[in-house]
Amino acid sequence: MANYYASSFSWGVLAKILNSIFGVISVPLLLSYFKVENYGVLTLATSVNAYMHLLDLGMHVGAVKFFSQWIYEKKVTLLDSVVRTSVSFYGIIGIINAGILIILALWGRNFFSISDTQFELLQKFLWISAFFAIINWIGAVFSQLLTAAQKIAFVHKMMCFVAAFKIALIYLTIYGKFSIEFYFFFFSFFLAVLVVPYAYLSKKMHLVTSLFPKFDWANFKIILIYSLSIFVLSFFQMCAASSRPIILGMFASSAAIAVAHYNIVQLLPSFILSINGILSSLLLPKASVIVAKKDNIAELTAYIKNGSKISTILCMCLCMPILLCAKGLLAFIVGAEYIELSFWLDFAIIAFCLNLPTSVCNSLVLAIGKTKPLVWATAIFCVISIFLNAFLAPHIGMGSAILAYFLYVMGIIIFNYLYYYPTLLQLNKGVIISPIVVPILLAIIPTVLLYYIFTFVDYSTKSRFECLPWIFLIGGLWYMLYVLLLLVFKQIPPSLMKRIKLKDC
Repeated sequence: MANYYASSFSWGVLAKILNSIFGVISVPLLLSYFKVENYGVLTLATSVNAYMHLLDLGMHVGAVKFFSQWIYEKKVTLLDSVVRTSVSFYGIIGIINAGILIILALWGRNFFSISDTQFELLQKFLWISAFFAIINWIGAVFSQLLTAAQKIAFVHKMMCFVAAFKIALIYLTIYGKFSIEFYFFFFSFFLAVLVVPYAYLSKKMHLVTSLFPKFDWANFKIILIYSLSIFVLSFFQMCAASSRPIILGMFASSAAIAVAHYNIVQLLPSFILSINGILSSLLLPKASVIVAKKDNIAELTAYIKNGSKISTILCMCLCMPILLCAKGLLAFIVGAEYIELSFWLDFAIIAFCLNLPTSVCNSLVLAIGKTKPLVWATAIFCVISIFLNAFLAPHIGMGSAILAYFLYVMGIIIFNYLYYYPTLLQLNKGVIISPIVVPILLAIIPTVLLYYIFTFVDYSTKSRFECLPWIFLIGGLWYMLYVLLLLVFKQIPPSLMKRIKLKDC
């Protein structure tokens, strides 16, 4: 089992790194080659299609839960029947997805604040997305099935190959002088083609007898009912995050440029969020075991203290160097002309700094299953953030999306730590809050110190590769100082220290 977690996490991290490399490479190259307005339209198209993931209805969680249970119980006939019914269900969702995109392509001109020429380009992207919609949705069924069968490492391997192909596609497009439509078609194609290896391995492992759909809705309803409870929460979470570029596209005065700038700012935070997603998936099983035990207050307290402290330290190590080197990283990735976006990048990173340490308590919330108060809080703050984004977009452009999401995150954090976590977990606020305070304060000290020491560095006058030595120097110094402070103030949990000493021996 240890090998399973190690392999899955390693391949997952590699897939995220490759996709981040793709992002780092693609943004400056595509901005330069396609120009900022066309790149903004491209981002708008992918954002619209990403929003269609709400049609999943939480099935990606429910399916894995029940598929894994049936595989363990060797209910082969039931598994086969429901998996093939899932193919039917996702096929229907794919048709709905394609239909919505086609409607937007035909009659959606007034929904977006872009020029007629830009909308014509958006139409082409929407047609391409509609073409691949059904294939993509059906592929999700076999991805869920392999995850349930503990073949998640294989899923991540395939994602690594796709990331490598996407990187190659950028250079093929630029050096072959192909159009933006050519790039988007094959970008979508590489994502859709994943259905082939997923379905092949599922059939080879005898997880399913046939790839043809079935209509066993009676047994499928078990998964659907469970998934809907997860969907309600994830709906508002996704709305708060995924609606931002779409709101910009509808209300910003220069929509295409605003969306392009938003995509640039989100590049680094997206990588941090993806790593946190891997961490969350590893925390949930442990949380479920603790919740299932009786008289578990001592173990629950230890889990929160150690887990929150470790996740906070990891969060600081991911976020603070980016916050400190924001201007240099922007100058290196997309060019010195985008340094002014560092102000909003700082806002986005601060939101992640505050939000990521909640992973441990959130895993307990999911394990307990009492999400109703959190759903209401998430819904309220989500609606507020959307209206705030729409209101500010004509005035401050891309910054409205960052600021609105920052306030959404702050609202949820305050609600969770001051009311929801203490009420649900029945622990005093000190136990929940104290593990994250000191690691955050210790991270702020070297950040502020190095910021004022290196104020003389002017990235606007440097080439991209001239920025790298300064980024490595400042980032390296920060890590040295932070680790030193953690050791001096004894903030590394004893259990982690024991493991490090054992490895050294």
